[in-house]
Amino acid sequence: MKITFFESEDTVHPRISYLQERGTWLSAPFPVWKIAERVGILFTVLVAVSLVLYFRYVVNQPDFGAADIAAILILWLLYLPLHEFSHVLFYVLAGYGVDTVRFFPDVRSKKPLFQRLGGSVYTLLAAFSRAEVVMGRLFPLLLLTVLLLVLCLALPEHQPALFLLAITNLGGSSYDICYAAAALLMPRGAVWIGGAWYQPADDAPFVICRFRLTPDHKAVQYQAFRFARRKATERRGIPAWRGFPTWRGCTAEEIPTPPLSAPGRVLIEEFKTQFHL
Repeated sequence: MKITFFESEDTVHPRISYLQERGTWLSAPFPVWKIAERVGILFTVLVAVSLVLYFRYVVNQPDFGAADIAAILILWLLYLPLHEFSHVLFYVLAGYGVDTVRFFPDVRSKKPLFQRLGGSVYTLLAAFSRAEVVMGRLFPLLLLTVLLLVLCLALPEHQPALFLLAITNLGGSSYDICYAAAALLMPRGAVWIGGAWYQPADDAPFVICRFRLTPDHKAVQYQAFRFARRKATERRGIPAWRGFPTWRGCTAEEIPTPPLSAPGRVLIEEFKTQFHL
């Protein structure tokens, strides 16, 4: 697992395209990015107002002192790593490999401030079920907001710092909440692969070919991956949920690349034209 700062995925791989042998790619049920931006702005305003009101309350408490201020500042600095590594923890428990954790990948972009100061976790190529996408997105919300709000009641002496972290994490989870909502609206059996939703034709193994620009931006990398449904007994960590699609999540197995198909040759030419290869 790599950890990078100020390096976006678009910089490393400016374009990634996929071809499938069976099944179809699906569109999101609503424009996730646009909705996430609006929800993020709303969450940021609500969190800012909540923190101002809360600070006005706690600073007037007789037992509030320098130690509380230090704890608040430390947790504020640790918020982003704690949030991103909560995602990592879920993927590890679910049996998936994590490729890269990127901090501030969009700092040079024109995206809203709350997105530019965020982070992203990139797993190794895998097929995630709807349940896994929902849990993976909401895991930091459960750990760093719901759990900490409960701890505020159990540990009143640490309430200021815990409450601050819980509310800050709630404000930073708008993007995850929107993606979890989109996952719940996807059709039965859909899986999340490479940043998009895919509907397998059946329960049989299938192959997806990936085309992407190499990190040195001098060639097109062509790879083939086989996805095969795993039974619950074959899963490591968190067991598959009963009642969810027959297509459960699985990791991708790289296989020898098949001969280029006609659509594959067209994609290669598109890469060459777009990046002047």
